[in-house]
Amino acid sequence: HFTQEYYKDHDTGAGTALAYALGSTTTFAEIAGFAATPGSVAVRATMAPGDAGASAQRSVLSAEAISGATADELAVGGSVAIADQAFDAIARIGDAAAVMGRNVAVSAQSQTRADAVATADGTAGAAGEGIGVGLSFALVHSHGSETASLGAVETVRATALYLTAEGDHLGGATAEAGTSGGFIGAAPAFAVIAASDAALATTGEGAGLSGIEHLSLAAIDHFDASGAATALDASGVAAGAAVVYAAVENTAEALVARDVTATGRVFVIADETIGLDLGAEASA
Repeated sequence: HFTQEYYKDHDTGAGTALAYALGSTTTFAEIAGFAATPGSVAVRATMAPGDAGASAQRSVLSAEAISGATADELAVGGSVAIADQAFDAIARIGDAAAVMGRNVAVSAQSQTRADAVATADGTAGAAGEGIGVGLSFALVHSHGSETASLGAVETVRATALYLTAEGDHLGGATAEAGTSGGFIGAAPAFAVIAASDAALATTGEGAGLSGIEHLSLAAIDHFDASGAATALDASGVAAGAAVVYAAVENTAEALVARDVTATGRVFVIADETIGLDLGAEASA
């Protein structure tokens, strides 16, 4: 969270604020050797658990910038907020491993949220009697992957083999710009969301697998984001512009890439959902 303000109550005033938040999370879990048990085997790459044994926590990243300026002749205010979040979760049974158990579960999961807010101070932004320029730009960049896989391993003996890759991600970009009281004013506001995620559950390529009763592959990915841009220009000659843009390239893939002989059920599921709520408002 970062706020910077600069005011000068004379002929010229300028206030700028920049908030840049960068976060990167990587989780990795692997069985690389021999593992045998009469019970269950679990290989999990996930977020840390919550309080009192609750479900995994969400990794949260936020950036906020607030700016404002006042002057008699020229007032310029600019706010830029950027939240850049990277994530990777990898769970696998390695190439040289041999695994035997009742249930063998390989799961990779990540949960994140990224927010960027760029606003003008109060309702004025850039205020004065002459020329006022108020600019706000908010960007959310969310990108990463979840992979649950088998390497070239040849020995997996299990009543049930589960491979699960799951991503659950949220984002929000808000930009508010404004000018007031001047003869000429311009207030552009831009909110941008850029996201990419790849959830992959795969048996991997290699020799055929047998000795498995049930097989389940599930790749599940969910992304939900909101974007809002508001431009308010209360000057004499006014120009307000509000732009919201979102680009999301997410995939969910469940892949049986080798021969598998199972005596029971086989499930292969890929589920992808994207939700976007965008709004832009400009007035002059």
